[in-house]
Amino acid sequence: MLIKKRTMNYKYLGLQMLYERLPIDHAMKSIINSKLKAAEAGIIGEATVEDVFEKHDFPFNYNILHDVNLTSNGKFQIDTLFICQYFIVILECKNIVGKLYFENNPPC
Repeated sequence: MLIKKRTMNYKYLGLQMLYERLPIDHAMKSIINSKLKAAEAGIIGEATVEDVFEKHDFPFNYNILHDVNLTSNGKFQIDTLFICQYFIVILECKNIVGKLYFENNPPC
């Protein structure tokens, strides 16, 4: 059961508004664009995880919390927390843009 939905990503919205307001030849335009693309990739990754949980049901009771913000010695955020009576899984979605290549049996 979904307990907590994902909140609006205000960092992404701020970057998007800043990018649109900057002149085309501004020195920071390309840096802001790369940060915008990285944030967008993270949002897409998190949405993909949400879709997986929406499409699948488990044969036991469970709870899902998206975008959990906690405080300990400092503030931190968990993308998705899956809780059931058997285990707890923390899922972190990374904002990787581009293609990833994996080698079979890479040298140590």
